[in-house]
Amino acid sequence: MTTATTIKWPFGVADYQLVNAGTGTLTPVITNSKTILKYTAPAGAVTLNLSIDSEVKAGSELIIYVDQTTTGRDFTLGTGFDAEVPDLTGVASDSDVIILVYDGTAFLAVSTWQKVVDAP
Repeated sequence: MTTATTIKWPFGVADYQLVNAGTGTLTPVITNSKTILKYTAPAGAVTLNLSIDSEVKAGSELIIYVDQTTTGRDFTLGTGFDAEVPDLTGVASDSDVIILVYDGTAFLAVSTWQKVVDAP
């Protein structure tokens, strides 16, 4: 019997998930030691709940990038995030990024939300 093995970061590529955010609750699955979640054009407020695979180890990194439309949308960070991780208050036409590290239980913020592009 052959067992499939996924080669993970840093020996394999990071997991990059590009999502047209829509609205409501989103639950991305985190399986790699480096994951980039890019959300574009949210249509309304979003709650982000993580589904973290049991193979994800402490020290794994998560980068969340939100590309806002002309109407800024809030992102609430729920399940899978440490209680101290700040939610994102949306600003029209902004792009925001946050970097988090897994402590074996939840993702902790190692940066605050940083603006990549200032609103006009």
